[in-house]
Amino acid sequence: MNKYILLMLLCLLIGCKNQGNDVVIKDIDDVYFYLENKKNPEKAQLMARIAYELNRENYKEAEKYFLKVAKYDKTAYVSIADMYYEHIDENEGKKRYEIAFEKGNKKAGTILGMIAEDNNDYKKAEEWYKKSLDKENVLGYKSFATFLYKTNRKNEAEKYFIEAGNRKDADSMLDLIKIYYMKKDNEKLKYWQDKILNTKEIFRFDDEANDLLEYSLSKDRMDKEFFELYIKGEESILKKDYDTAEKYFLQMEKLKKEGILYTADFYYRFKDEKEKGMEKYKKAYENGLKKAAVFIGIIEHRNRNIDEAKKWYRIAANAEYTDSQIYLAQILEEEGYKLESFDLYLKAAELKDYRAIDYLLKYYYREKNLKEIKEWVDVVKNSTKLKNYNEGQSGRIKQYEKFLKEKE
Repeated sequence: MNKYILLMLLCLLIGCKNQGNDVVIKDIDDVYFYLENKKNPEKAQLMARIAYELNRENYKEAEKYFLKVAKYDKTAYVSIADMYYEHIDENEGKKRYEIAFEKGNKKAGTILGMIAEDNNDYKKAEEWYKKSLDKENVLGYKSFATFLYKTNRKNEAEKYFIEAGNRKDADSMLDLIKIYYMKKDNEKLKYWQDKILNTKEIFRFDDEANDLLEYSLSKDRMDKEFFELYIKGEESILKKDYDTAEKYFLQMEKLKKEGILYTADFYYRFKDEKEKGMEKYKKAYENGLKKAAVFIGIIEHRNRNIDEAKKWYRIAANAEYTDSQIYLAQILEEEGYKLESFDLYLKAAELKDYRAIDYLLKYYYREKNLKEIKEWVDVVKNSTKLKNYNEGQSGRIKQYEKFLKEKE
């Protein structure tokens, strides 16, 4: 769902305080707010007010100010719908997504399609997906393609995966790789493998996508069989045929020890057998797969076993898994270990994880270190296989570019 405005506002909360009936904006070190305040101080003040009300969980008041922001930015209607759907009432949220769609926001239609699909109303889902197709709405192409694939309309799905893939969506590129891999269409397979490898500022690429890409590129017979089993297992999950999926994942486990991780993920995330999933993650780690430490750390973190989480995160961080580097950095920063935290963010940024780069950009913006801002913006602009980056963050990079140009 599109929560860019909501998330951006939450980033501003630290700089807002109430003074009487007004919200005072003080020392908000954020490039978006800086640029917005120069261009339109009234809108900036409204957004500060929204941030203040959201922090107080005063959603009705926040809605009043969102509606005023909508005069300048129609995506505010989607933020209102997000707020209702997540925090107030899902049915009221759906109504507000419909309002957002009527105001011209195609992404709201995609979200309505996703909601209908989750409720097994496939007819309504397809109607919304079709209505929300637009060249600016990558999520629309991708979601409709996945829906068509899930409902055994693979030839139709291919067309929409191509639309999303041509808009730098790594998920869709990878879906096309899987389609052409199973079809043995080597020419198209190579085209999309090259595309995912060479696209700068790619969206939604991560460690899992990289692992699957490597399997698709491998000439090893066992890797080929492994990848085909994964594709079949994933298709079964899409259809919620978990018994068939389980058979494929267990075959993967017999074929290669890396299969233990995929089986663990299947049990923990999809079959809701969390104990069994955790056992498999630990088995994977015992078999020398350090990546398992990432998932064990995340589970311990969610269960608020912070010391255990830190232990597992450290193991994976030392093996250069950026998820663990970033999550450990967040914990250490909260505990006051700022230098160690910063060092972990820097390591993750050097491994091209945008989440860490974003942290560094915010830090250097506060320090007004233009040289470092430019260097990291250049890394983002010129990197292939950039991890955990999306369209909203692309907008953020454009803001830093605008800021740098202003300071020339």
